Amino acid sequence: MKRISLLIFSGILLFCLFACFDNNKYVDDIHEISGIDISDCTVVTDEDSHGGFHGDGMRYVHIDCSGYKETVEAQISSWNKFPLSANLNIMLYGGEKNGITYSWHLAEDCGIPIPADGAYYFIDRHYESSDPHDDTNVLARGSFNFSLLIYDYEDSMLYLVEYDT
Repeated sequence: MKRISLLIFSGILLFCLFACFDNNKYVDDIHEISGIDISDCTVVTDEDSHGGFHGDGMRYVHIDCSGYKETVEAQISSWNKFPLSANLNIMLYGGEKNGITYSWHLAEDCGIPIPADGAYYFIDRHYESSDPHDDTNVLARGSFNFSLLIYDYEDSMLYLVEYDT
């Protein structure tokens, strides 16, 4: 009887471990953000510094889609093509606008190259945002809450940046 109880307990524990620690959470997150299915792609990096004050932090995920290039590219055909908008470019790579120098280097911090040929999908999750796909006023705020997906057509890499301040 003790053996059966121990086996049942072990089975339940293993199930909970696998259910609670989903290694493919990025698949669900990216599907929720953009509607695309990347379940066949391979995660290269998934790092998250959220958990600070009020959940502040940055998450970045690098996903290799080279084995499923055609499938992924068909799903992102409606995304914005590069170059990035001026505001998103400043947020990722730094720069100057209206006499103000922005020294952000989110792309460098995340290891995101500047794709020569790419597409992007932006979601502004800030409470002041009236249109989640519009980055027009994003630099005028004192805090940021956004998700940005970048796809590099040359190497079939997908990058997710979630930034919350």
